[in-house]
Amino acid sequence: MQAKSILVPVDFSPTSDAALQAAVTIARATQGKLLVIYVREPHIPPIDGNEFLYAIPEDDHAALQERLQAYSQQAAAVPYEYRLLDGPIAETIVEVAETEKVDLLVIGTHGRRGISRLLMGSVAETVMREVKCPVMAVKAGVPA
Repeated sequence: MQAKSILVPVDFSPTSDAALQAAVTIARATQGKLLVIYVREPHIPPIDGNEFLYAIPEDDHAALQERLQAYSQQAAAVPYEYRLLDGPIAETIVEVAETEKVDLLVIGTHGRRGISRLLMGSVAETVMREVKCPVMAVKAGVPA
């Protein structure tokens, strides 16, 4: 497989660390370039006439951009770029994969099962179902 363009969505978790390291290993072997993205999902509180709305602080964009820049330094061994995006997480990842015509998507998965998976859903699973390029799912603690 020639993976010249590799997309790596991250969430700053140990699982993302593992996915990023796996992507770096692949990029080194294929002389590929990484696109590291963090998708910030807008928080919209439910509106109901019987509830008080409390201000929910938005993530500080500049601080999040700095954090992503520092986090992306893990990919310094290969060419990379990073982007901070806003939108529904899974949909945005799929959209970027298609728009950028990536050869491979490397995504961390927490491996939830049962009730936890049912309640929390799985971004990785949704992305794998909808994206058109090959996907490599990586769990934390599994060597690249």
